[in-house]
Amino acid sequence: MKDDGHLSRRDMLRLTAGGAAAAALPLAGLAAEAPAAAKLKDRIHQSVSRWCYGKIPMDEFCQACVRMGLKAIDLQGPGDFKKLQEHGLLCSMTSCNGIPKGFNRTENHEGLIKNLRGAIEATAAAGFPNVIAFSGNREGMPNDEGLKNCAEGLKKIAGFAEEKKIVLCMEYLNSKQHKDYMCDDSKWAFELVKAVGSPNFKILYDIYHVAMMEAQIVEEGGKKVAKHGIIELIQKNIDCIGHFHTGGFPGRNEIDETQLLDHPAIMKAIVETGFKGWVAHEFVPRRDPLKSLEQGIQICDV
Repeated sequence: MKDDGHLSRRDMLRLTAGGAAAAALPLAGLAAEAPAAAKLKDRIHQSVSRWCYGKIPMDEFCQACVRMGLKAIDLQGPGDFKKLQEHGLLCSMTSCNGIPKGFNRTENHEGLIKNLRGAIEATAAAGFPNVIAFSGNREGMPNDEGLKNCAEGLKKIAGFAEEKKIVLCMEYLNSKQHKDYMCDDSKWAFELVKAVGSPNFKILYDIYHVAMMEAQIVEEGGKKVAKHGIIELIQKNIDCIGHFHTGGFPGRNEIDETQLLDHPAIMKAIVETGFKGWVAHEFVPRRDPLKSLEQGIQICDV
């Protein structure tokens, strides 16, 4: 638990991963009455990561999401599916396994794959789209060896994901805060997708984490700006991307003018690629959390 009372990303992964083998739940039986939803353009299919709003009771949070026009919540485990379905919501990315011990070490493969099979089965049975995966930390391992090991392990589960029509997404995380994490470079990440060679394995491209690793903060005209190639990377590699996360840079807070990334421009670039997957908000609000979320939804509704 973070000091501000929010569940941290690590807390949420730990709590939800244990539900991977939970019984699959039908889509029937959704709540008969729901708040009137805001009308969005929906050219960007928006979701939100629950862990950023851990102080808000789940029912209250789901109701707020529906009212704002969201159709999904991100990073939930199979044990959370029933609650989402009661509110007519999807899980846009199912949690599974943890961050440090990932596919870059062959000794981890058996356990990771066992957990992923359970998560994939439950996610498919619920009619949801994606399950998360992680590279793991380097611990001195060269990147090329890690890529080879990741590809070897992921090939063992990719066929099952194809059979169940689930997309397995490895998350790009910055290795400055997630110390020593291996999948922290766009070139490495996209090469891994090509090495696995399955349409059901892609990258969870976290815009904040990419900026932390690949953007520079410079001064222009007396103000700080972020110099980066994120839009070009998205446009050239969209076939390798299965999911996005938002987050203000450099503080991972609201995605408005208080931060340095132009999220409307990034969203417009995503729309232009024809991407039909999910873009989940994963910023940590500094102000009223639901007002900040609503503002973020409007910013990305391009």
